[in-house]
Amino acid sequence: MLWPDLDAILVVPNNAHALFARPMVTSPDSTIAIEVESDGHNALVFCDGRRKMLVPPAVGSRCSAAVDRSSGRGWAAPRSPTGWCANSGCR
Repeated sequence: MLWPDLDAILVVPNNAHALFARPMVTSPDSTIAIEVESDGHNALVFCDGRRKMLVPPAVGSRCSAAVDRSSGRGWAAPRSPTGWCANSGCR
């Protein structure tokens, strides 16, 4: 449980079927990076429940995202409450 006005990023595994797949709370200044092993499966990354990015299993396949505070909207952006994924990139 997190307090509603906590200034943080919550990373939650989707469809986690194991007890070791736990959520993680990080600083809003953090950059979250997801890397997929080349012998693994495709990964989907969702930001704010809206934007979806596919990370294919390939050598060097990586997706990163961070909060974008440069827009001045901060946490109160109407379409993206946290600004998450406004500053994202996948390769």
